[in-house]
Amino acid sequence: MKHIMLDLETMGNKSFSAIVSIAAVRFDPFTGETSGTFYERINLLSNTKYGLNIQADTVLWWLDQNEHARTELTKGINRDIRTVLIEFSNFIKPDDHLWGNSVRFDIGILENAWQKVFNDQPIPWNHFLELDVRTIAFLKPEIKKNEPRTGIHHNPLHDCYHQIKYVSKTIQTLNPKNAPAH
Repeated sequence: MKHIMLDLETMGNKSFSAIVSIAAVRFDPFTGETSGTFYERINLLSNTKYGLNIQADTVLWWLDQNEHARTELTKGINRDIRTVLIEFSNFIKPDDHLWGNSVRFDIGILENAWQKVFNDQPIPWNHFLELDVRTIAFLKPEIKKNEPRTGIHHNPLHDCYHQIKYVSKTIQTLNPKNAPAH
């Protein structure tokens, strides 16, 4: 499978925001089938040593989220951002299509973190293969609206699976010849 759904949880919504967790799921956009996941929580302080920023309004927003989402930010092992980015670079291949819920948000923040941590070394994916979840959802908004939510909202792995469901359903309606046979 050459498509990867990416989701980040961050401590800001600006270009150089601190990343607290990264998830990615390999999938087939025509069937919704998945294969292989990447999920890591990141130590917030490791972000700041590379100059990534924490926005107070986003911290306040997180405090307003449900207990499960907040707990997800702090439970378990939170690893150094450099280590997590290296492991992510081993998960993604240069010919993979990388999907983000806005290439400017998820993919853009990830790219900026990569540049900060690795001193402007090339990103491990091809920017020509970046795809936007929001654009697909815009084409058939009723599909996203009617897709039942499962899992913890703002858990990046659960968000990836949710996005895959409505992206795949939308693509199937737009391109029925590639839809799976029933």
